[in-house]
Amino acid sequence: PRSAILDSARRFEALSGWRPASDPSNVDERYARGALRAGLAPVLDARWPAWRRTLARHAGQARDLSDWVDETAHADWAGLDPAPDGRAFSLAAWRALPVSRQAPLLRHWLHALGLRMPTEARLQAWLRQLRGVHALGHDRDVRLGHEGVWIVVQRGRVLCISKTQVE
Repeated sequence: PRSAILDSARRFEALSGWRPASDPSNVDERYARGALRAGLAPVLDARWPAWRRTLARHAGQARDLSDWVDETAHADWAGLDPAPDGRAFSLAAWRALPVSRQAPLLRHWLHALGLRMPTEARLQAWLRQLRGVHALGHDRDVRLGHEGVWIVVQRGRVLCISKTQVE
Protein backbone atom coordinates (compact mmCIF):
# COMPACT_ATOMS: atom_id res chain seq x y z
CA PRO A 1 0.00 0.00 0.00
CA ARG A 2 0.97 3.61 -0.54
CA SER A 3 1.26 4.16 3.21
CA ALA A 4 3.96 1.48 3.45
CA ILE A 5 5.86 3.03 0.54
CA LEU A 6 5.73 6.49 2.14
CA ASP A 7 6.76 5.09 5.52
CA SER A 8 9.75 3.32 3.93
CA ALA A 9 10.69 6.52 2.10
CA ARG A 10 10.59 8.50 5.36
CA ARG A 11 12.81 5.96 7.12
CA PHE A 12 15.26 5.91 4.21
CA GLU A 13 15.33 9.73 4.24
CA ALA A 14 16.17 9.70 7.96
CA LEU A 15 19.06 7.29 7.35
CA SER A 16 20.49 8.75 4.15
CA GLY A 17 19.27 12.31 3.75
CA TRP A 18 17.64 11.40 0.41
CA ARG A 19 14.32 13.13 -0.15
CA PRO A 20 11.63 11.54 -2.30
CA ALA A 21 10.13 13.67 -5.02
CA SER A 22 6.44 14.37 -4.86
CA ASP A 23 4.68 14.39 -8.20
CA PRO A 24 1.42 16.33 -7.92
CA SER A 25 0.09 14.72 -11.10
CA ASN A 26 -0.22 11.45 -9.16
CA VAL A 27 -3.27 12.84 -7.36
CA ASP A 28 -4.54 15.09 -10.14
CA GLU A 29 -7.86 13.65 -11.29
CA ARG A 30 -7.37 15.06 -14.79
CA TYR A 31 -4.97 12.15 -15.34
CA ALA A 32 -6.17 8.56 -15.44
CA ARG A 33 -3.94 7.39 -12.58
CA GLY A 34 -5.14 10.21 -10.32
CA ALA A 35 -8.77 9.58 -11.19
CA LEU A 36 -8.33 5.86 -10.50
CA ARG A 37 -6.64 6.51 -7.15
CA ALA A 38 -9.22 9.06 -6.03
CA GLY A 39 -12.40 7.62 -7.49
CA LEU A 40 -12.16 3.94 -8.31
CA ALA A 41 -9.68 2.50 -5.80
CA PRO A 42 -11.68 3.56 -2.70
CA VAL A 43 -14.87 2.01 -4.16
CA LEU A 44 -13.05 -1.22 -4.95
CA ASP A 45 -11.42 -1.23 -1.49
CA ALA A 46 -14.84 -0.87 0.15
CA ARG A 47 -16.57 -3.51 -1.98
CA TRP A 48 -13.74 -6.03 -2.54
CA PRO A 49 -10.98 -5.55 0.05
CA ALA A 50 -8.76 -8.18 -1.60
CA TRP A 51 -9.02 -6.76 -5.13
CA ARG A 52 -5.36 -5.66 -5.22
CA ARG A 53 -4.09 -9.16 -4.35
CA THR A 54 -6.48 -10.69 -6.88
CA LEU A 55 -5.36 -8.25 -9.56
CA ALA A 56 -1.69 -8.95 -8.78
CA ARG A 57 -2.34 -12.71 -9.02
CA HIS A 58 -4.07 -12.30 -12.38
CA ALA A 59 -1.24 -10.06 -13.62
CA GLY A 60 1.25 -12.79 -12.71
CA GLN A 61 -0.83 -15.40 -14.51
CA ALA A 62 -1.06 -13.14 -17.56
CA ARG A 63 2.74 -12.71 -17.51
CA ASP A 64 3.20 -16.51 -17.37
CA LEU A 65 0.76 -16.97 -20.24
CA SER A 66 2.50 -14.27 -22.26
CA ASP A 67 5.84 -16.02 -21.72
CA TRP A 68 4.29 -19.31 -22.87
CA VAL A 69 2.84 -17.68 -26.00
CA ASP A 70 6.24 -16.13 -26.81
CA GLU A 71 8.03 -19.47 -26.37
CA THR A 72 5.44 -21.26 -28.53
CA ALA A 73 5.66 -18.61 -31.26
CA HIS A 74 9.46 -18.83 -31.22
CA ALA A 75 9.28 -22.62 -31.63
CA ASP A 76 6.60 -22.33 -34.35
CA TRP A 77 8.72 -19.75 -36.20
CA ALA A 78 11.54 -22.26 -36.58
CA GLY A 79 9.15 -24.60 -38.43
CA LEU A 80 8.14 -22.01 -41.04
CA ASP A 81 11.30 -22.24 -43.14
CA PRO A 82 12.13 -18.63 -42.30
CA ALA A 83 14.46 -16.64 -44.54
CA PRO A 84 17.92 -16.05 -43.03
CA ASP A 85 17.10 -12.36 -42.53
CA GLY A 86 13.72 -13.20 -40.95
CA ARG A 87 11.78 -11.21 -43.55
CA ALA A 88 9.94 -14.18 -45.13
CA PHE A 89 8.39 -17.51 -44.24
CA SER A 90 6.42 -20.38 -45.78
CA LEU A 91 2.73 -19.65 -46.21
CA ALA A 92 1.86 -23.38 -46.32
CA ALA A 93 3.72 -24.07 -43.07
CA TRP A 94 2.01 -21.11 -41.39
CA ARG A 95 -1.40 -22.29 -42.58
CA ALA A 96 -0.67 -25.80 -41.26
CA LEU A 97 -0.46 -24.39 -37.74
CA PRO A 98 -3.58 -24.50 -35.56
CA VAL A 99 -5.63 -21.35 -36.17
CA SER A 100 -5.12 -20.34 -32.53
CA ARG A 101 -1.35 -20.05 -33.13
CA GLN A 102 -1.39 -18.13 -36.42
CA ALA A 103 -2.09 -14.65 -35.02
CA PRO A 104 0.48 -14.95 -32.19
CA LEU A 105 3.04 -16.03 -34.78
CA LEU A 106 2.31 -13.00 -36.98
CA ARG A 107 2.70 -10.78 -33.91
CA HIS A 108 6.00 -12.54 -33.09
CA TRP A 109 7.22 -11.93 -36.66
CA LEU A 110 6.25 -8.26 -36.65
CA HIS A 111 7.93 -7.77 -33.28
CA ALA A 112 11.12 -9.47 -34.54
CA LEU A 113 11.11 -7.08 -37.51
CA GLY A 114 10.82 -4.11 -35.15
CA LEU A 115 7.35 -3.15 -36.37
CA ARG A 116 4.48 -1.96 -34.23
CA MET A 117 1.51 -4.24 -33.75
CA PRO A 118 -1.45 -3.59 -36.03
CA THR A 119 -4.88 -2.97 -34.59
CA GLU A 120 -6.86 -6.10 -33.83
CA ALA A 121 -9.23 -5.34 -36.72
CA ARG A 122 -6.31 -5.01 -39.15
CA LEU A 123 -4.70 -8.21 -37.88
CA GLN A 124 -7.97 -10.11 -38.33
CA ALA A 125 -8.26 -8.79 -41.90
CA TRP A 126 -4.69 -9.95 -42.62
CA LEU A 127 -5.47 -13.39 -41.19
CA ARG A 128 -8.51 -13.72 -43.48
CA GLN A 129 -6.48 -12.73 -46.52
CA LEU A 130 -3.52 -14.99 -45.74
CA ARG A 131 -5.83 -17.92 -45.03
CA GLY A 132 -7.75 -17.35 -48.26
CA VAL A 133 -4.96 -16.83 -50.80
CA HIS A 134 -3.82 -19.73 -53.00
CA ALA A 135 -0.91 -21.56 -51.38
CA LEU A 136 1.45 -20.13 -54.01
CA GLY A 137 -0.13 -16.70 -53.98
CA HIS A 138 -1.20 -16.77 -57.62
CA ASP A 139 -4.91 -16.04 -57.30
CA ARG A 140 -4.81 -12.51 -55.91
CA ASP A 141 -2.43 -9.71 -55.22
CA VAL A 142 -1.99 -9.77 -51.46
CA ARG A 143 -0.37 -6.50 -50.46
CA LEU A 144 -0.84 -5.55 -46.85
CA GLY A 145 0.53 -2.11 -46.04
CA HIS A 146 1.96 -1.46 -42.60
CA GLU A 147 4.50 1.04 -41.24
CA GLY A 148 6.44 1.66 -44.44
CA VAL A 149 6.45 -1.99 -45.53
CA TRP A 150 4.35 -4.30 -47.62
CA ILE A 151 3.50 -7.80 -46.49
CA VAL A 152 3.06 -9.76 -49.71
CA VAL A 153 2.66 -13.36 -50.84
CA GLN A 154 4.97 -14.53 -53.62
CA ARG A 155 5.68 -18.11 -54.68
CA GLY A 156 4.28 -19.56 -51.49
CA ARG A 157 6.21 -17.22 -49.19
CA VAL A 158 4.97 -14.39 -47.00
CA LEU A 159 7.46 -11.55 -47.35
CA CYS A 160 7.96 -8.23 -45.64
CA ILE A 161 9.45 -5.74 -48.08
CA SER A 162 10.01 -2.01 -48.07
CA LYS A 163 7.30 -0.05 -49.85
CA THR A 164 10.02 1.65 -51.88
CA GLN A 165 11.11 -1.75 -53.27
CA VAL A 166 7.65 -2.29 -54.79
CA GLU A 167 6.67 1.18 -55.95
